[in-house]
Amino acid sequence: MALQGSGPISISQIRTELIGSTTSYSLRTLSAAASKAAPDAMSEFYGFSAAVSVDYLVIAGGGGGGYGSTAIEYGGGGGAGGYKEGTINLNRNTSYTITVGAGATAGQNNGIITNGSPSSISSLVTPTGGGGGA
Repeated sequence: MALQGSGPISISQIRTELIGSTTSYSLRTLSAAASKAAPDAMSEFYGFSAAVSVDYLVIAGGGGGGYGSTAIEYGGGGGAGGYKEGTINLNRNTSYTITVGAGATAGQNNGIITNGSPSSISSLVTPTGGGGGA
């Protein structure tokens, strides 16, 4: 939640907004954690928010192609991976885990169809990866 746009601001309020990035009560340290340059002033924090709004698109891995049993028989292609898109608020100075879903291997001559794996950004997970070809 952003700090107020006017009136007194305390070091404690700034620290709360920057939660997890510093335990310091130094205005210089807090300003640096907020990516602000010296000289430092409390008024620089009017309306400040540690969150950054980001548009995202997460795509799962595609499905594996099918398998043909002879030279003139070809398997079908694998399906595209599922996706999620939208906007998310991310906090400054916070690490987020990004997982890129793997594409599946080609189908085998034993009827096994393989799907791609999901992708994710922290808690945002795509639906299952693409379905394998037959």
